Amino acid sequence: MEKERRSKLLVIVALALTTMALTVGFAAFSTTLNISSNATVTPNEEDFKIVVYGLKDREAVNKFYENNTFDESDLSTTIATPYISNDNEVTAEDAIIVNSTHTISNLSVGLTNPTNEVAYVTIIKNEGKYDAYLDLTEYTYDDENKEYVLNPPVTGTCTPEEGTTKELVDATCDSVIQVLGVFDTTGDVITTGESLLTIPKGKYIVLVSLIGYLETDTRADGPFSVTFPTLNLNFSTTK
Repeated sequence: MEKERRSKLLVIVALALTTMALTVGFAAFSTTLNISSNATVTPNEEDFKIVVYGLKDREAVNKFYENNTFDESDLSTTIATPYISNDNEVTAEDAIIVNSTHTISNLSVGLTNPTNEVAYVTIIKNEGKYDAYLDLTEYTYDDENKEYVLNPPVTGTCTPEEGTTKELVDATCDSVIQVLGVFDTTGDVITTGESLLTIPKGKYIVLVSLIGYLETDTRADGPFSVTFPTLNLNFSTTK
C-alpha cells in the first residue's frame, strides 16, 4: 500500500485486514428537536441544512491528499473527483452528488492488480442552525483499522474487460472492498467508534470512501471494473 506515500488522512483507512465492502446512506430530515427533558421544539426544516461537497478536479484532489487542505473554490456540489493511486493501472469515474436527496452515486472503478485503490473524498458541512448527527447504527466499527463497515456488508458488481476471464473475476470480486473513514477538520480520524457522530453547526466532517483490491490467492488475469451501490447517510437533529 506504500504507507509512506499516504497523507495523515488516508493512511488510517487500512485495507489489508478487512474483507468486507460497505455502502452508506442518507435518510430524511428529523422534524423534532429535543432541547431538554421537558421541552420540545419543532424546527424549521429550512434551518436544517447538510451539504455534501466533492473535490471538483484532479488538482484539488491532489492538494487535499498531500496537504489535507482545500479552498472553497476547490469544492463542487455535484461531483467528487476520485484520487487514483496509480494512474497506469487504475481508472475511476467521478462520483455524482445529488444534494436534494443526499446521495453519492456512480462509484465505478477499473482495477488491474492487487494493491490498486481509489479514494473518494467528500466534505459534509453543517450549514444549518442546529447541531446535526450522522447515524451509523447500521454499521460495525473496526477499531483496529478505524473504519466503519456496513453490517451485513454489500459487495460491488465486477465486470471483466476484454481479454479477462470472467470466472477469475468472479472469484476475485470479494477481494475488492470498500471501507469508510470519518475524519475531523484537522484530518485526524474520528476514533470514538460511536454510532452517532456529531457535526456541530458551522462545522464539517470528512468522509473518505476507499475502494481497494486486496492481495488474494485467486486473482483476475486482466483488468476489470467494479461498481458499488449508491452511498447514503442518515442525518438528524436529535441524538
